[in-house]
Amino acid sequence: MNEIKLRRATLNDVAMVFEWRNDPFIKKLGSSRRSVGWIEHSNWFAKTVDSEQHLLFIVEKDNEAIGQVRFGRKDKSKCVVSVYLLERFTGQGFGVIAIRRGCCEVFRCWEVEQILACIQKDNRASLSAFVKAGFQESHSESCPSEHFALVFQRSKHT
Repeated sequence: MNEIKLRRATLNDVAMVFEWRNDPFIKKLGSSRRSVGWIEHSNWFAKTVDSEQHLLFIVEKDNEAIGQVRFGRKDKSKCVVSVYLLERFTGQGFGVIAIRRGCCEVFRCWEVEQILACIQKDNRASLSAFVKAGFQESHSESCPSEHFALVFQRSKHT
């Protein structure tokens, strides 16, 4: 069936997301590329789920949790997106769908004008997914070195 949906993360998802976060496949593609401990993760997760400055969605395929899409506000007009899928669900277009749906949710919930993605330069699959989802390369001081900066503008997509 391949139906992709997003649902808001709840505190019940903390252990699942912790396991994902430390998965070697996900860790090597992330910006920090480090493991996190339970206390650090659970504190971060509780703050993120309960924050008005963050939106955290669980990506589901046919009602099975397969990844997450997270947005964090930079300021009144901008936010940053982060996404990952479990390895067995990559390369099938599910990430592109999740990114697009997440952006629609952000524009519905927040009055931001721009969504920024910072992609590791060696993460070609993620770069491709964001471009297919409608993001365009840009320059941003907000992204660390060794990252591509891509933006998605509300005015072009709403």
